[in-house]
Amino acid sequence: MSDQTTLASILDDRRRLETFLQRDPTNLKAHELMEKLRSFLLPDPELNQELKRLELSEKALVLLSVPEFLEIESTTRCNINPPCIMCHTRMFRSSDRDIDAAVLEKIKKYTRYAKTVSLHGGGEPLMVPNLFDTVEHIDPLKTMVIFSSNGLLLTENRCAEIIDRGVGYVNFSLDAANPETYDKIRHSDFISVINNLKRLASIKKARGSRLPKFCLSMVIMKENIEETVEFVELAHDVGADYVEFMKLGSLPEAQYYRTTYKDFVFDYRGQMLENIPEAHNQWMHKAYRRAKELGLTFRYEGWLNDKESMYLSNIPQEVQESGGCEVEKPRTLSILCEKPWTGAFVLMNGNVIPCCNLPAQVLGNLKDQGFDEVWNGQRAQEIRAVMLEDPLPEICRDCHVYKARRLDPSVHSERERI
Repeated sequence: MSDQTTLASILDDRRRLETFLQRDPTNLKAHELMEKLRSFLLPDPELNQELKRLELSEKALVLLSVPEFLEIESTTRCNINPPCIMCHTRMFRSSDRDIDAAVLEKIKKYTRYAKTVSLHGGGEPLMVPNLFDTVEHIDPLKTMVIFSSNGLLLTENRCAEIIDRGVGYVNFSLDAANPETYDKIRHSDFISVINNLKRLASIKKARGSRLPKFCLSMVIMKENIEETVEFVELAHDVGADYVEFMKLGSLPEAQYYRTTYKDFVFDYRGQMLENIPEAHNQWMHKAYRRAKELGLTFRYEGWLNDKESMYLSNIPQEVQESGGCEVEKPRTLSILCEKPWTGAFVLMNGNVIPCCNLPAQVLGNLKDQGFDEVWNGQRAQEIRAVMLEDPLPEICRDCHVYKARRLDPSVHSERERI
């Protein structure tokens, strides 16, 4: 039987199950049948991706395909205490722990279907001893494993493990280009983290490995914006493949805060780039030009408001390819946001949300529900239905991907393309 015949048969089965699950999203028998179909019919990410494309073209609300981009919050613990000066999530969080083993076990078999598996969330992944157990059975040529880290726990053994496991991409957050600013923002040893990054680059080179690609990232604010050019040069010096900038984001009105570290008074609202638009534009263009001079891949998506935007990126095709994963051509469907079809974020407490921009939109919890009960349950179907409408709900309108797509429907998040 040909691949096209197989897919046609799979889609027929999916449509029949969709009929049952739209009538009754709690139909456990239908969810069990969906799981059995997956185990028989989805051998790898390629078929999952092809099935996803067809389901998107049908605007299906119940999916046999599983997330292409699967995020797993391995821990909310962090080794930086007190928290980084702008880390509002840890400022207001009462406790931290690793994700439950039972939740990991439920999600483990789905990692092999994904194009990308991310192992970070609100904490430092390298604090988790068995961080890579969830992806031990994936094929690194088909599925790219990524995570973000502060780099302070990047020992020689961890460097070797990252390379041995075929990790495709690591984002290291520094937020400063010199020891003084690093201490203000991250309260840690700048020299140690720089040496750790150089160690990773050295071991990678000694082994002749092209992976992992790694990035230095900076959350830009008033305090560090004049270091952006220096930060680009630092990324080049330590052997990074990318440099990335993100603007200090807005908060709900009641959550803006002031805090003090040593003699540095941090006023969250006062540090936002909206206060210094001219300096923002000047320094980011300088950093962009310097990265081009050095041949360093540069990413920045900055939005001061709906009318003033800056999207700077110089990612060549050969850099976009990593771990054998070729970049998919942008889709041009009439779905304004595809994340509820293509992605899932499993939080430390077992909750599953469509993406990090929708933290309150919980699809279900893997502690007491099966994967398909969450993935194709009532809330998941409702959110997918909403994404077929125009405009998107208010909660989505601060998303940088959504803003970019309003200007150009073919735009995809560069983070989705890594």
